[in-house]
Amino acid sequence: MTSKERMLSVLRGKPADRIAWAPFLTYWWDQNLVADAESLGEIGFKRAIGADILMRGHRNRPTNLEYTNLEMYLTEYGTTKYTEKEEGNRKYQVYETPIGSLQASYIYSPVGDTWFLQGHPVKTVDDFKILSYIANDMRLTASNTAYEEECAKYPDTLFVPLVTPFTKTAFQSMLEYWVGTEELCYLVNDEPEVVQEALRAMQKVSLEAAKISAASSAEVFISWEDTSTTNISPTWYEEYILPEINQWCDILHSTGKLYIQHACGYIRSLLPLIASSKIDAIESVGGPPTSDISAEELGELLPERITVIGGIEPTFLIHSTEEELKKRVETLCEQLKGRPFIMANADSCPPEVDVNKFGLVTEYLYRYYGLEPPPITSFDKSKLIAPRGISSYHGSIGE
Repeated sequence: MTSKERMLSVLRGKPADRIAWAPFLTYWWDQNLVADAESLGEIGFKRAIGADILMRGHRNRPTNLEYTNLEMYLTEYGTTKYTEKEEGNRKYQVYETPIGSLQASYIYSPVGDTWFLQGHPVKTVDDFKILSYIANDMRLTASNTAYEEECAKYPDTLFVPLVTPFTKTAFQSMLEYWVGTEELCYLVNDEPEVVQEALRAMQKVSLEAAKISAASSAEVFISWEDTSTTNISPTWYEEYILPEINQWCDILHSTGKLYIQHACGYIRSLLPLIASSKIDAIESVGGPPTSDISAEELGELLPERITVIGGIEPTFLIHSTEEELKKRVETLCEQLKGRPFIMANADSCPPEVDVNKFGLVTEYLYRYYGLEPPPITSFDKSKLIAPRGISSYHGSIGE
């Protein structure tokens, strides 16, 4: 089986020749320049370490290019004007409309070499009206050129485009980007009608995106939902988030497409809701401290129709010895054998992870099955340059 065939079989609940191993390199790839990796790109690097190649929501990245979202539509505005500018260690994203303007502000930190969102665009009740205007002003046009180009270049790769231009549900986008958790807590209770109006406008855009996606040639879609009870309650998840996700799933399933939910945090209290949902896979679950439940527990508690993706907690990948890593791979293979499961580091990969640990996971996985590992490139750690600059993942519409 190719990587793509293997992972699609797993996601569809069909037999595969072995458990897939699909590392999640975001952040690690941005801050670790592997010697001569320009000629490899992210996909080439994954192939060099013998991994299955799953590209979550973005195009292949050579080391000289920033993260580029992979979507099945083009997003344009009518009368809204969007601009981005940098002033020293500050960055601003500005949305100008006929009824007013919104601005997101970022501050640069040399620790981690990244930009942090410091000021959310929506700060007042009136700003919600501007947000509604921006959403109503968005126009989506079907465009699968980028996806088709990537698939033609890398036929063994499973590319998973984003299902919504907001990169996540409308409510989660408000929490993380547009409004912020604290302010949204107050406004949901104090100004529910204003919040609901903006939610409806944003959800209308996302449902249109899901329809375009369902009509495309892509097989699987994802959203960066960041599901976690560290910033949402089960009640909020049930009332504001899950209905939108289930609508996406209905649309995608109508044409045989699948949906993966990125759930990188505490989800134990949400399991009854997730188990009864229409999602096809939960991605980035690996146990404490990143999550409050292990992949093994999740495999026992969720119905088998939902694929589990993860298993190797990110900080464990930093600190584990080779023997501990081998044991972890073997435990996951033993306990999740027979149910839909794709092994991965559970959430974005810390830059501190040893470049050669990825290849070790490949080797241990193959040895577990009694197979000869594929050729695995060993990289010279002394030739790594880190940090080398990191892209901003906060896009112009709430990423």
